[in-house]
Amino acid sequence: MVRRALEGNVMSKTEEIGKLIAECLDRCRQSGYSVATLVRFLDELRAQGQAEVDVQRVDLVMRHVLVDLIAKKD
Repeated sequence: MVRRALEGNVMSKTEEIGKLIAECLDRCRQSGYSVATLVRFLDELRAQGQAEVDVQRVDLVMRHVLVDLIAKKD
């Protein structure tokens, strides 16, 4: 029972992080200023009280995504 609850909690956290990444990516694509938009988004997450570990997860994934997007433009 406890394991099932923990698995659900992990999935919820994973889904939440995924939604944050999707929102950030959408903003970055629309802005034309990806890095500045990422920094602003991370600041917003902190201001909203998101756990720092979650902010760092979003940051790490987004940095990898942005590098790939920039490489594809070249």
